Amino acid sequence: MGLMGLMGLGTVSQGGAAAQDVALDGIGHVLGSPEASVTVVELGDFGCWACALFHQTTWPAVQREFVQAGRVQWRHVPFLFGLRHGDDGAKAAECAADQGRDWEMHDVLYTRHDEWAKPRNPKDFLHAYASEFRLETEAFEDCYEEDHGKDRT
Repeated sequence: MGLMGLMGLGTVSQGGAAAQDVALDGIGHVLGSPEASVTVVELGDFGCWACALFHQTTWPAVQREFVQAGRVQWRHVPFLFGLRHGDDGAKAAECAADQGRDWEMHDVLYTRHDEWAKPRNPKDFLHAYASEFRLETEAFEDCYEEDHGKDRT
Protein backbone atom coordinates (compact mmCIF):
# COMPACT_ATOMS: atom_id res chain seq x y z
CA MET A 1 0.00 0.00 0.00
CA GLY A 2 1.32 3.44 -0.84
CA LEU A 3 1.25 6.20 1.74
CA MET A 4 0.68 9.86 1.06
CA GLY A 5 0.49 12.46 3.79
CA LEU A 6 -1.33 15.76 3.50
CA MET A 7 -0.77 18.69 5.82
CA GLY A 8 -2.79 21.75 4.97
CA LEU A 9 -2.49 21.92 1.19
CA GLY A 10 1.06 20.58 0.82
CA THR A 11 1.73 16.90 0.15
CA VAL A 12 4.50 14.52 1.03
CA SER A 13 4.76 11.20 -0.78
CA GLN A 14 6.58 8.15 0.37
CA GLY A 15 6.69 4.97 -1.69
CA GLY A 16 8.33 1.58 -1.68
CA ALA A 17 9.00 -0.74 1.23
CA ALA A 18 9.28 2.00 3.86
CA ALA A 19 5.67 3.08 3.30
CA GLN A 20 4.47 -0.48 3.78
CA ASP A 21 6.04 -0.56 7.23
CA VAL A 22 3.94 2.32 8.53
CA ALA A 23 1.23 1.07 10.90
CA LEU A 24 -1.92 3.17 10.57
CA ASP A 25 -4.19 1.22 12.90
CA GLY A 26 -6.03 3.61 15.19
CA ILE A 27 -4.75 6.73 13.43
CA GLY A 28 -7.35 9.28 12.44
CA HIS A 29 -10.95 9.04 11.39
CA VAL A 30 -11.19 6.75 8.39
CA LEU A 31 -13.23 7.19 5.23
CA GLY A 32 -12.93 4.84 2.28
CA SER A 33 -12.00 1.27 1.54
CA PRO A 34 -9.34 -0.54 3.58
CA GLU A 35 -8.45 -2.23 0.27
CA ALA A 36 -7.51 1.07 -1.41
CA SER A 37 -4.02 1.16 -2.88
CA VAL A 38 -3.34 4.64 -1.46
CA THR A 39 -3.91 6.00 2.02
CA VAL A 40 -3.93 9.73 2.67
CA VAL A 41 -3.31 10.88 6.22
CA GLU A 42 -4.47 14.46 6.61
CA LEU A 43 -3.29 16.42 9.62
CA GLY A 44 -5.91 19.13 9.68
CA ASP A 45 -6.58 21.98 12.06
CA PHE A 46 -10.28 22.89 12.02
CA GLY A 47 -9.24 26.50 12.70
CA CYS A 48 -7.20 26.61 9.46
CA TRP A 49 -8.78 28.72 6.72
CA ALA A 50 -6.66 27.02 3.99
CA CYS A 51 -7.82 23.60 5.21
CA ALA A 52 -11.41 24.87 5.11
CA LEU A 53 -10.88 26.23 1.58
CA PHE A 54 -9.55 22.82 0.46
CA HIS A 55 -12.60 21.10 1.92
CA GLN A 56 -15.01 23.62 0.41
CA THR A 57 -13.54 23.57 -3.10
CA THR A 58 -11.44 20.45 -3.75
CA TRP A 59 -12.56 17.84 -1.22
CA PRO A 60 -15.95 17.05 -2.84
CA ALA A 61 -14.23 16.00 -6.10
CA VAL A 62 -11.47 14.11 -4.26
CA GLN A 63 -14.05 12.30 -2.16
CA ARG A 64 -16.19 11.41 -5.16
CA GLU A 65 -13.44 10.46 -7.61
CA PHE A 66 -10.99 8.75 -5.28
CA VAL A 67 -12.45 7.90 -1.86
CA GLN A 68 -15.94 6.77 -2.91
CA ALA A 69 -14.46 5.03 -5.96
CA GLY A 70 -12.38 2.86 -3.61
CA ARG A 71 -9.02 4.10 -4.89
CA VAL A 72 -8.03 6.09 -1.77
CA GLN A 73 -8.58 5.59 1.93
CA TRP A 74 -8.61 8.96 3.72
CA ARG A 75 -7.64 9.39 7.35
CA HIS A 76 -8.26 12.75 8.98
CA VAL A 77 -6.28 13.42 12.15
CA PRO A 78 -7.45 16.49 14.10
CA PHE A 79 -4.19 18.33 14.65
CA LEU A 80 -3.65 21.58 16.50
CA PHE A 81 -1.40 24.09 14.76
CA GLY A 82 -2.34 26.73 17.35
CA LEU A 83 -4.85 28.51 15.13
CA ARG A 84 -7.86 30.43 16.44
CA HIS A 85 -10.55 28.03 17.68
CA GLY A 86 -8.80 24.98 16.23
CA ASP A 87 -8.95 23.36 19.66
CA ASP A 88 -12.71 23.99 19.86
CA GLY A 89 -13.24 22.40 16.45
CA ALA A 90 -11.09 19.40 17.38
CA LYS A 91 -13.04 18.90 20.60
CA ALA A 92 -16.35 19.01 18.73
CA ALA A 93 -15.08 16.57 16.10
CA GLU A 94 -13.76 14.11 18.68
CA CYS A 95 -17.00 14.27 20.66
CA ALA A 96 -19.02 13.64 17.49
CA ALA A 97 -16.67 10.72 16.72
CA ASP A 98 -17.47 9.24 20.13
CA GLN A 99 -21.05 8.93 18.83
CA GLY A 100 -20.06 7.66 15.37
CA ARG A 101 -20.65 10.97 13.57
CA ASP A 102 -17.06 12.10 12.98
CA TRP A 103 -17.35 12.76 9.25
CA GLU A 104 -20.57 14.74 9.57
CA MET A 105 -18.89 17.06 12.07
CA HIS A 106 -15.69 17.13 10.00
CA ASP A 107 -17.62 18.29 6.95
CA VAL A 108 -19.67 20.96 8.71
CA LEU A 109 -16.64 22.37 10.54
CA TYR A 110 -14.86 22.93 7.26
CA THR A 111 -17.81 23.94 5.06
CA ARG A 112 -19.21 26.37 7.64
CA HIS A 113 -15.81 27.50 8.90
CA ASP A 114 -16.52 31.23 8.65
CA GLU A 115 -19.72 30.82 10.64
CA TRP A 116 -18.21 29.23 13.76
CA ALA A 117 -14.49 30.14 13.66
CA LYS A 118 -14.85 33.93 13.52
CA PRO A 119 -17.01 34.67 16.59
CA ARG A 120 -15.34 35.21 19.92
CA ASN A 121 -16.91 32.04 21.35
CA PRO A 122 -17.78 29.26 18.89
CA LYS A 123 -19.28 26.93 21.50
CA ASP A 124 -22.92 27.74 20.70
CA PHE A 125 -22.38 27.01 17.01
CA LEU A 126 -20.59 23.72 17.73
CA HIS A 127 -23.35 22.56 20.07
CA ALA A 128 -25.96 23.55 17.46
CA TYR A 129 -24.16 21.38 14.89
CA ALA A 130 -24.25 18.47 17.34
CA SER A 131 -28.01 18.98 17.65
CA GLU A 132 -28.35 19.02 13.84
CA PHE A 133 -26.78 15.54 13.75
CA ARG A 134 -29.07 14.41 16.56
CA LEU A 135 -26.16 13.60 18.84
CA GLU A 136 -26.96 12.75 22.43
CA THR A 137 -26.75 16.27 23.83
CA GLU A 138 -25.64 15.55 27.38
CA ALA A 139 -22.91 13.12 26.26
CA PHE A 140 -21.66 15.65 23.69
CA GLU A 141 -21.61 18.49 26.24
CA ASP A 142 -19.83 16.38 28.87
CA CYS A 143 -17.26 15.24 26.32
CA TYR A 144 -16.72 18.79 25.07
CA GLU A 145 -16.26 20.23 28.57
CA GLU A 146 -13.95 17.42 29.69
CA ASP A 147 -12.09 17.41 26.35
CA HIS A 148 -12.13 13.61 26.03
CA GLY A 149 -10.24 13.73 22.75
CA LYS A 150 -7.29 15.77 24.03
CA ASP A 151 -5.00 12.76 23.98
CA ARG A 152 -5.89 12.03 20.35
CA THR A 153 -5.15 15.48 18.92
